[in-house]
Amino acid sequence: MNAVSTDDVLSRIRAKRAEVDRFLAAAVPRKHRLLNTTIVGGSVAAALTAAPAVGGQSFTMWLTGVLGLMSPSWRLLCGAASLASITATIATQLLKSNNIEQNIGRAQSARAKLEVLETSVTLGQIDGRQAVAEFLKCVEEASFLEAPSRLGHSPTTVKLAPKSQNQLRPAAAFRDGPRPAPSRSPSSPR
Repeated sequence: MNAVSTDDVLSRIRAKRAEVDRFLAAAVPRKHRLLNTTIVGGSVAAALTAAPAVGGQSFTMWLTGVLGLMSPSWRLLCGAASLASITATIATQLLKSNNIEQNIGRAQSARAKLEVLETSVTLGQIDGRQAVAEFLKCVEEASFLEAPSRLGHSPTTVKLAPKSQNQLRPAAAFRDGPRPAPSRSPSSPR
């Protein structure tokens, strides 16, 4: 039976954790930016429409004079409110349509499971088959991660090591990462 070294399993776990950490480092700030854009855009839209509603005609005439506008200032305020509202709506839809919150939760869960798995393997608390099976579950859970730098490359294969006391014995060799992208022929359109 083929054996995979503990070091090989640990290096794969660490590589997957690094991939998850890179995803989180990009996704969490993006989520915060989109949420802040939604909040600020909605608040600005509300403030711009509330000003002429509360201040009435005297406020809009005053603002028109102060800004030196040829047309009534309420048009400017309503236009700016529309832009702020559209910005908030787009940010909200980007947040929801890309499943950013769900993917962040899944990535955080995968990172925690990979950390537990790494600790268990390092301390010898689980056997080789279980370690490989748990690692494969983590890889499957984190399958939504995009790794553009690895697309198009052949998958990493498991290097077989000679039997020793510090070996794990998986049921089958495993790969990490996405499947390679299909190659395009030179005549196919891009």
